[in-house]
Amino acid sequence: MNAWIDKPLDLGSDLKAETAAARHMAGVLKTSDPRRASAAAAYAQDLLDRTLAAHVTGPVACAKGCNLCCHTFVSATIPEIFRLAELVRADTDAIAAAARAAKAIGQDRRFTTRVSCPLLKDGLCGGYDARPLACRTMLSRSLAACTAYFPVDGAGALDYAPGARESRGRVEMILAAALMLAGLPGKHVELIQGLAVALTVDNAEARWLAGEEIFAGVESDNGDASSDLATWGPILARQVSL
Repeated sequence: MNAWIDKPLDLGSDLKAETAAARHMAGVLKTSDPRRASAAAAYAQDLLDRTLAAHVTGPVACAKGCNLCCHTFVSATIPEIFRLAELVRADTDAIAAAARAAKAIGQDRRFTTRVSCPLLKDGLCGGYDARPLACRTMLSRSLAACTAYFPVDGAGALDYAPGARESRGRVEMILAAALMLAGLPGKHVELIQGLAVALTVDNAEARWLAGEEIFAGVESDNGDASSDLATWGPILARQVSL
């Protein structure tokens, strides 16, 4: 199985690579490393980058300075939030202010009442290297489609680059299975609010790993229950346990 660990996923029906990756990630989460949640997220992000590089072909309209997708609801798993928090500790005040604004609006209104990601600096992402899986796969083939979709009300449809969404789904399934196997919550929470907690609660990662519900007041992604993760995460976890 170790032969699969550092390779991109092939996105086929054979889940050997996904099983190996979930087993590896669960092993990371079961160590005594106080940063093991961040380490699991880093592995998931690297795996996604490798998979995107292997499967996303053709032109992508996204370019440096384009941030249309950085002003709406974004969710991430808690390990991803801890990983991002390591990179942006100097921005605590701006993040806390944006988190209060986001919480007052709620997920269902974030297209019409927008909150800019507080990590944006002169139009660029200040946490780019540790950005969540959702941000990494926002790869569009059409600037016109994004311009019509994001600043208005989510009308129309995004023109995702082929392979982008499936790559994200596979890696999120792996992360969900690993968290389940490690006995940790796999829910997605609103990114800005979660980041504010990770930055302001002392020893946040260690306390969360110990079972403390420090994110209890953070808005959860209401799409979790209806997503494929609700089905495929447990299936992959059972496969790993065999």
